[in-house]
Amino acid sequence: MATPKKNSRPQKNARRARPATNAPKGPMHPGFTLAQILEDTPVEVGAKWFGLSPAAFEAVLAGKAPMTKAILKSRVPRLVRVLRHGS
Repeated sequence: MATPKKNSRPQKNARRARPATNAPKGPMHPGFTLAQILEDTPVEVGAKWFGLSPAAFEAVLAGKAPMTKAILKSRVPRLVRVLRHGS
């Protein structure tokens, strides 16, 4: 029969693993948010609003290309007007 070691007491939560999460480690890419907002808008129209090609715009929406300040600064005020007033 094995004798317990001196000063050995059970470790609280010693073997408890952290729950696995699929949450992203950093902030969400702005393209994901933009994709949700523009989900009913054709890619070609959205690309035109931002002055991008449809392929580049899809890359931004997928989070594979950066959403730069230059794109946002020049295009977002117009996009907000279009979304609010429809013209």
